[in-house]
Amino acid sequence: MHEDLLKTLRETEPGLDAYIRMFCTSDRFVTSPASDVDSKLIFVISGDVPSMIQFANQLYHKVTHNYFEQVSYIRAFFDRFSTLYKRKVLHKKQKSFLYKENDLIPIYSSIDDSKKVLHKAEILRQHNPLIHASSELIIDSYKKDICEVIESMAELISALLKDTDLPIRK
Repeated sequence: MHEDLLKTLRETEPGLDAYIRMFCTSDRFVTSPASDVDSKLIFVISGDVPSMIQFANQLYHKVTHNYFEQVSYIRAFFDRFSTLYKRKVLHKKQKSFLYKENDLIPIYSSIDDSKKVLHKAEILRQHNPLIHASSELIIDSYKKDICEVIESMAELISALLKDTDLPIRK
């Protein structure tokens, strides 16, 4: 089990730690990811506790239907994952974490419609009341937009990792 992550969660978010222990830990979940892409994702974020917490928090908020929170965490995770991918897989230096649309585009440029997805994710970030003062999501029909962007961002990560060779056990 990922005791280092669970210890950090227990210290910072006791409720989330309890949730993960009760609903997310089973032998298959902890020791054997469901797919090759999952294994590659774990490789990229390994050793980075904040990204693990962001990912776990977005899962929690997905289950509890807290869409503003979920998209906030998944966007933070996406930006952090992209930076870690650039450092670990592409072996390019990157001091700060990427978050601007134009900085993310080169990482996903080989994937069809990636610019469109990144643009929608940026618009959503700018309209999210938890992140941005405009808070336009409150007055619009936000649930559908949020769910679509979250799914599209997950698909970008999967597409990026699908054909990436990483030193992982299979």
